[in-house]
Amino acid sequence: MRTQVGQTYISEAMLEHDAVLGGEGSGGVTVPQVQLTHDSGAAVGLILEGLARSGDRVSDVIDQLPRLFMLKHNLAVEPNRLYSVLQDFRVAVEREQLAYDLTDGIRIDLPLGWIHVRASNTESMIRVIVEAEDEANARRLLDWVRDRLNK
Repeated sequence: MRTQVGQTYISEAMLEHDAVLGGEGSGGVTVPQVQLTHDSGAAVGLILEGLARSGDRVSDVIDQLPRLFMLKHNLAVEPNRLYSVLQDFRVAVEREQLAYDLTDGIRIDLPLGWIHVRASNTESMIRVIVEAEDEANARRLLDWVRDRLNK
């Protein structure tokens, strides 16, 4: 389940949907059985419990995870233009007839990977995150976004 960025939104959604684990791109993990906010100690406890139960080593578990490449880019924007730049990007995406999610900014899932473009909650900038299976495709996605943001 996706929510807006921020601990409050994550905690509210976890309560509403009786979630057992939550997290966000910053790396914060929430374990509601312990408390409804980021708790690195509780996250480490879950990892250690999983390792103890499985008998696996951390390296074994890591080897089973998919290899993905993420890039982040910030585009400084004048405060009075922030949401018009985001709206222009949305129009560009609609022109290309791409499906998108507006839960928090604009998220687009593509065959190469995914793109998330949103206004920062703390600074006058557009935050862009892209993820793909390799660096070359991540760079292609980031270039695709930049082309549409700079028009």
